[in-house]
Amino acid sequence: SSGINAEWPLRPGMFTLLVLAFVIPVILITVTCIIQVVSLNRPTKFPASSNQRHVTITVIMMSTLFVICNSGLYGYLFAIVFRLVNDIKNFTVFVAVFSTVLPILNSALNPVIIISRSKDLKGSFVGLVRGVTRRSTREAGGEVFSNRPSMRTEISQVT
Repeated sequence: SSGINAEWPLRPGMFTLLVLAFVIPVILITVTCIIQVVSLNRPTKFPASSNQRHVTITVIMMSTLFVICNSGLYGYLFAIVFRLVNDIKNFTVFVAVFSTVLPILNSALNPVIIISRSKDLKGSFVGLVRGVTRRSTREAGGEVFSNRPSMRTEISQVT
């Protein structure tokens, strides 16, 4: 079997693209997270509020998720650039998984992090889910006992 050198020649701009698309954002994310943690832990006349700490932790969680979800593809591409991978056959599968599934997972988990870290959003989300499950139970023929009037009652009172 021929190696990657014959099947995938190194393009001069590929390394630059990888640095611009992944390395620079990761360095910026890492530096800003370090600055946030240091500034929150440094003793000052005006200590950081618990809200600032909470927001910082949320930002660090989202930043870490971004780096993790994008590391697979770019790690594999760096391995190709530095000729550490000799089997190009699996390249298509790796690109398909790492360039689509992981960024979609990142996008799907960002709202989960935000909702789980916010008391107000978490309460609203739980209320929404409870309302949907109550409606689906009613439509299925089951009874749900609630002190709240039904949507039909509220609508009929308005008209």
